[in-house]
Order: sequence, then structure tokens, then C-alpha cells
Amino acid sequence: KESSAASDVYKRQHTHCGGGRRARRVCARASRHAAARGAQIFYGLAAPSFGSLADRTGKALHVSMAGLCGLAVLLPLFALPLPHWALFVVAALFGTSATVQLTPASTLLEQVAADVVGDHPTLTYAVFNCAYVSGMAIGPGVLAMLTDALTFQAAALCVSAGALAVSTVAACHLRAGVS
Repeated sequence: KESSAASDVYKRQHTHCGGGRRARRVCARASRHAAARGAQIFYGLAAPSFGSLADRTGKALHVSMAGLCGLAVLLPLFALPLPHWALFVVAALFGTSATVQLTPASTLLEQVAADVVGDHPTLTYAVFNCAYVSGMAIGPGVLAMLTDALTFQAAALCVSAGALAVSTVAACHLRAGVS
């Protein structure tokens, strides 16, 4: 019964596609593609602004944690059966939150790598890239395993809960004066 209700919502969202099953699939694929491009466009457009904000305020970790909270709140919305325009808005906000989180985090990660490696700029960059690429490689696999073990909705909630937990711990450290 639950799946038929979701199917009815899906059909209502795609009435403009001509109503056929194939047309709905093509329309849904185009919608997901547009949402992904929206996230990428807003990610790219917002990066200089939030990088500048982190530099001006000197609070890169604060800015990064604000972005992480935004990601944690927005990620579960992708699991909802949203209309196309709402999916695009969520993707645009998600892309903006991603750049708010990642732009200052990149400089922080570079500082940590420099502290670990010392005064060796090439090795610092290599350690930074290793950490960054490892996270980019491991993250999707972890989400895929969670999705296989649970549902996409439950996996999205788990990832969001983890992001909120990291944000909370970081906020506590910031209050305590540790950065």
C-alpha cells in the first residue's frame, strides 16, 4: 500500500511528461540531471564568496561547520518525492552548503597537513591530496553500503546524523577555545 501511494505521487509529478511509463522515466532522469547540474553551478558560484568570508572573519572552522550543518539538514530532502522545481532548489542549496563547508575545510586540511609534515610544501600538498581523495573515494562507498543494508532514506538519515554529530563536537571544541 505504501509503494502504491509513492507511485501515485510519482505519477502526479510526471503528468506533464505525457503519462507513459517510459516518458516518466525520461522526465525523472532529466530532472535528476538538472538537479545535479544545479548543485554544481551553485557550488562553483558560491565558492569565492564563502572563501572570502572565511578569510575576512578569520573563522574558517566556524564557516565550515555552518556548511556541514546545512548539508546535514538538506541531505534527507533528496530522499523525499519532491516536485522537479523543489528538487532543483534543494540541489542548489545543497551545492551552496557544500561550498560553504568545503572551501574553508580545504585550507584547514592544508594547515593540518603542514603541521604534520613540516616545512616541505610538496609533501604537504601530497598529504592534503591523499586525505582529500581518500574521503572522496570512501564516502560514496560507505553510502552505497548503507543504502544496500537499509534504504536510501535511512542511509541519508544516518549520514545526516553523523554530520550533525561532527558539527556538534566541533561546536563544543570551538566554545572551549580549541580550533
